[in-house]
Amino acid sequence: MGLNLKILDYRITSDKFGVQLSKLVLDDDGQIKIDKKTGKEMLKQTTYHPSVKSAINKLKKTHVYTSDDEITTLREYQTQFDLIQSEIDDALEVWGCVEK
Repeated sequence: MGLNLKILDYRITSDKFGVQLSKLVLDDDGQIKIDKKTGKEMLKQTTYHPSVKSAINKLKKTHVYTSDDEITTLREYQTQFDLIQSEIDDALEVWGCVEK
């Protein structure tokens, strides 16, 4: 079994071919949609990466560029990146990769 990290509205997963970054499909209430046939979370916008670091960098950029918040200063831009990094740190702590 490979990676299956949930960070914000994204999943970082892995298999023998590499690392995938996928966006979760949410319903109107912001809940994760479940595929009725498979019983699994619905994912979209999958991109493939050679490493977790590459997937995380893509996640940061994608989240900031598609945010509902208007980012008008470099400070706001950095704040968004810091939010994502905090989520990543929390996910890695759950996996026992880092300690706070």
